[in-house]
Amino acid sequence: RRPAAIILLDRLYYIDARGMIFARVPKGHRITYPILTGLNRDDFKARLDESEGLVSRALWLIKIIRNGEVLSLEDISEIRMDKTLGIRIYTYEGAMEIKLGLDHYVEKWNRLEKVWKHLRKSPRTPIYIDCSYDKRVIVKTRETKAF
Repeated sequence: RRPAAIILLDRLYYIDARGMIFARVPKGHRITYPILTGLNRDDFKARLDESEGLVSRALWLIKIIRNGEVLSLEDISEIRMDKTLGIRIYTYEGAMEIKLGLDHYVEKWNRLEKVWKHLRKSPRTPIYIDCSYDKRVIVKTRETKAF
């Protein structure tokens, strides 16, 4: 099996593109995949369908990112899953939060890419980008050079 990501439960585990956990990440092993967070073993026991649905959404988003133009998987440190808030991404550089919600990831990612291209030209550094709305993107910035 090939890892698509790493999921943090009680420990770090490799997870494939179909959402199957297949091996523990050895201690000291270099992390080269996004880490899926926000769930634990009890979530899978108590709410299996909901937990598997969140994992599926996160893995679908990884495919979208892989085909995108502005961020790569190497730029992403964490993909946080939440049954209420949906998916949030955190970048390595600047620990910026990108909020994506629970659905319509292709459309939201396309909007993010358009906004991202404008942000690269701006002297402001984004703190977070909220793409969780259906037709708009909200950006909160601070006054420093972004890139």
